[in-house]
Amino acid sequence: MNIHDVDTATLQTPTEIWPVIFTHQLELELKYTAIEIQNGFYAPDYMKPPSLDDRRFQNWIKNKMWRVTEELAESMEVARENVHMRAWRSFKANDDDHFIEEVIDALHFLVAVTIPVLGQDRAGSTIQNRSRKLFFSASEKIDAMAEVVWDLGIAANVLKNKPWKLTHVETDQVRFVSSIMKVWDSMFILLSTLDLNEEEVYKLYFKKQEVNKFRQRSNY
Repeated sequence: MNIHDVDTATLQTPTEIWPVIFTHQLELELKYTAIEIQNGFYAPDYMKPPSLDDRRFQNWIKNKMWRVTEELAESMEVARENVHMRAWRSFKANDDDHFIEEVIDALHFLVAVTIPVLGQDRAGSTIQNRSRKLFFSASEKIDAMAEVVWDLGIAANVLKNKPWKLTHVETDQVRFVSSIMKVWDSMFILLSTLDLNEEEVYKLYFKKQEVNKFRQRSNY
């Protein structure tokens, strides 16, 4: 099952999409968290996340950030396989279901990591307040994708409590949250360069959410 199999013809787009997206993602993450713990991995309590100084939490955050990067790399791989690089500037989100599914996967992971960082009560509204940037961009697609990865790396580098270090470093939490917001700005710009508006983003997110729910039900 993939996003092509999900019908959104009757789906109603909410006035503010991001709080709804964050609520749906929290539902998915609570189920995935149970699976991750069952498989022997660390996962934070989404309802009561630990301090940003917690080294296990920092390692988990960086892992989620890498998942965003990995999905964007997969989307680029699809674009390179299906579109000559000289035609990249004209490549649209709806040109290839596989391409856009990887981008939306990256969005899922970015939402997932943002929930415990900002707190589930305010994450959706905070991102909604920044989402107007989605509509303002003159960047080229390949540059926009690179900016997301760049900003992820800068944000991750604020977290200094690595698993192999013996010394504890207090986290500059204000700087880290600011860096996460910069990642979101870059993601908005990327979505804009793909000619997606908020309604289309919501429908694509919903499609992938339904795919993930099917995978959870089928023990994928």
